[in-house]
Amino acid sequence: MELGHPRGATKPVRIEQVPLARLVFALLHQRFTGTLQLEQPEPAGVRTVWLSGGSPVFTDWVSPVHPLGEVLVSERVIRPEDLSLALRVMSQEGGLLGAVLLGLNVVDQPRLNHGLSRQCARKLVETFALREGEIIVTAGPYDGPELVRVNSLELIASGVLAHYEVARVEAEMGEALDGRMTTTSALSRYMQHFKLGRDDEPMLAALAAGTTFDALVRLPGITRKRAAQLVFTLWVCQMLRVGAAAMVVDPPRLNHGLSRQCARKLVETFALREGEI
Repeated sequence: MELGHPRGATKPVRIEQVPLARLVFALLHQRFTGTLQLEQPEPAGVRTVWLSGGSPVFTDWVSPVHPLGEVLVSERVIRPEDLSLALRVMSQEGGLLGAVLLGLNVVDQPRLNHGLSRQCARKLVETFALREGEIIVTAGPYDGPELVRVNSLELIASGVLAHYEVARVEAEMGEALDGRMTTTSALSRYMQHFKLGRDDEPMLAALAAGTTFDALVRLPGITRKRAAQLVFTLWVCQMLRVGAAAMVVDPPRLNHGLSRQCARKLVETFALREGEI
């Protein structure tokens, strides 16, 4: 797929200063539209990520482990036999896989776009392995075809899961990993977008109540690595308060508490059997 490059304002960003996880969330928060250009180590070359409305929609990052055909099969967009047929047609007549699949009527455009989005997300998870280098951020309108936006919160969670160990989390969070921590009220609205596993539920419950990192790792069945990954994911997405900020109660939570207090008080009034209201 050939997409154009915007000619708007550019800004260089060092990965050492702004890791991919933080950058992806910042661009989501800004509803950024434009491109990122970064150097891929192997195979070497400059790659581009196109974003629209804050989320990636396509990348030319080269990933031999995530070819489109295999992604479409694994995501159940097409059947293995559909892929085999398309590859036979391509060997005889040429063409691109997506166009061939459409021509064979084994997939429609919306389903193909879904598969392209999943492939894009899998490729971008690999970029989270980068710990140094420069990213050129260029703002400008997206003028390509209508594509499905990648779920940026799921991308961040998946990238951290794949490429972050405890030492890397400690290096990027610094003192923020120490002391009290609690989730913000925003997490309940966006929780489903992270696609977290059920094994994370005890940690999420503890973080909602307020806890420390050391207390998290003492929970049954929780590894230090997974606790660090979850805490970092929520922190980088601004859904975790740490240190002194963790002692501040969110207005929605405070209002909920006041509402519950009011309800409990009113229950007592039901004991009244006489008097004027």
